[in-house]
Amino acid sequence: MNPFGPASHRKFVEKFSFPFPLLVDKGGRIAWAYNSGLWLLVRRTVYVIGPDGRVKRSWRGKPEVREILGAVRAADKCG
Repeated sequence: MNPFGPASHRKFVEKFSFPFPLLVDKGGRIAWAYNSGLWLLVRRTVYVIGPDGRVKRSWRGKPEVREILGAVRAADKCG
């Protein structure tokens, strides 16, 4: 999740060929719910949420794309 708009998210997904969508967090409500908001800033946090709706993996900072995709694949197999 990040505060940028749908066009930015679309470009990012296309650039890395992600097989999943990225959420647009207009207003920052999701960032606050997941403890990623810090006053006016958003701390980079990546969550992989499984088909069952549970958080399967999370990272602060900027994980490698291969790490994210590996967690998505694992979550999909468990789901």
